[in-house]
Amino acid sequence: MIWSALYRKMQRFVEVRMPRGRCGYRPDCTYPGCSKPNAAKGLCRSHYQRWRKTGDPEGGTRRVQVGVNLMDKLTNKFLRGIRKMPSGCWVCETGYADNFGYLVVQISENGVQHSYKSHRFSYEYFVGSIPDGKLVCHKCDVPSCCNPEHLFLGSQSENMQDMVRKGRGLVGGRNANTKFTEADILAIYRDVDLGLSREAIAKKFNVSAVTISHIATGRNWKHLYERHRFSTPV
Repeated sequence: MIWSALYRKMQRFVEVRMPRGRCGYRPDCTYPGCSKPNAAKGLCRSHYQRWRKTGDPEGGTRRVQVGVNLMDKLTNKFLRGIRKMPSGCWVCETGYADNFGYLVVQISENGVQHSYKSHRFSYEYFVGSIPDGKLVCHKCDVPSCCNPEHLFLGSQSENMQDMVRKGRGLVGGRNANTKFTEADILAIYRDVDLGLSREAIAKKFNVSAVTISHIATGRNWKHLYERHRFSTPV
């Protein structure tokens, strides 16, 4: 009891006398109404990240206007880093790779960082503007490529269709969450042709009858259904 009371007193002393922070000496965020510990430039981590992205601690849309000098810097950095590969792809060596393999070119102005994906910047620089709602897709299927001849505009739906058409999607056995192999699906088709009920087939594979029904009608494993069932309802 004595030690717990002493601990509480020391806690109150620290809260009153010492600004909060990881080391106990960092002052609070200078943004009005924020009491989080200072992380950088007098701002807490949240307000600092908003300021870096938009130029304003409140966040929202980018408030720092991209000037001519910044675009000149970005263009020079982008063109300086282009390296042409034997395959015909271009990579920008002055950019860094994000989690999806796209190369990003980054420029800072007045402490605010501006990031641009190299393939989108390449399309705008060599081809033209990108309409709202359009993606810059790759003919070569190399995310890091910024060769304008390998790029084309498309919607999200068109990009997904291109992925499926080229066999790059996680369909069928490529999906790590699937319980079936292609041989299992073909066996299900044969059982259906033999007249077995959905429930009987489901027991064989330890799944629900609804799952078997989705496979038998082409709702699941559509690529095999179209190849082996000729789009004929079962």
